[in-house]
Parts: sequence; C-alpha cells; structure tokens
Amino acid sequence: MSDKSYVTMEQKICPICGTQFDSGAILLDKLMRDKFDHKTLTGWDICPDHTKLHADGYIALVVIEGWKGGNIHDFSEPKRTGEIMHLHRDTAKRVFTGISDERIALPFMFIDPDAAEAIKAKFPPDKTHTEIPTQEVEPKPITNAPKDGEW
Repeated sequence: MSDKSYVTMEQKICPICGTQFDSGAILLDKLMRDKFDHKTLTGWDICPDHTKLHADGYIALVVIEGWKGGNIHDFSEPKRTGEIMHLHRDTAKRVFTGISDERIALPFMFIDPDAAEAIKAKFPPDKTHTEIPTQEVEPKPITNAPKDGEW
C-alpha cells in the first residue's frame, strides 16, 4: 500500500520564526490520485503566536546578516541570526523615521545587526520598559520552503 494519499493537511512556514505549522486547511487532489504526503508545505504565513502579536499592535524585527540591500523576494534568502525583537507600532514609528505607515503596519521587517544593537541601546529593558524582550530562536536557514511560483 502506498504512503501517498489524495488528501493532505496543509502546512505553512512563519517568515518571522521559521516555525512550520498546520494552517488548518485540507487539500484534495481533484483527480483522486495518491500523490500527497500526510502534510504538504504550501508557502509562507504568519504563525499563530506572531499573528496574535501583530493583532496586539507589535511589529517583529527579524535580525539578518550579510544582506546588501534591495528587496527580498523570497523569505528563505536572508541569513537569520536567530534574534527577533518586537516593538509596538507606535514606538516603531518613532524609531524608523522616514518609513511609511503602511510598512510599519506589516507584521515584520528584516533589520541588520547594527540596527538591532542601536535599538537595544535606545530601549534597554528595565521595569518601566513595556516592549516585549528580545527573543532568541535557533538560527536556521529556511530551505524546505517552496520558491515563489512553485506552489
């Protein structure tokens, strides 16, 4: 008997933390061919934890290194350091002057290590500081995600 099926659970990858999670969707092959594994990765989406932080008014700052500028078209391209900071959007507007409100409204931004250090120096954690502290995640390249147009 084949390990493949015509039905599968859809999974996504969070571009902020790299967590692979179930999206809650079920995918069906219309021709009823056994072609799916039990779970199928289909692309990028914000995980439930970061969705809640986004809804609560926070933007995630994902620290990356070695990026020479320009637009990032594939979230697996940047080399993550494993450091993620969260700033409330009101604070982010004051920190990132010159960035549009539309950009601040997004769930995350990539920043370089120098910018991360400058932000930490400006907003040191203490009892009066209300921001979420820096989060460390295992720095891992996201290599199993489909490239744009592959899903």
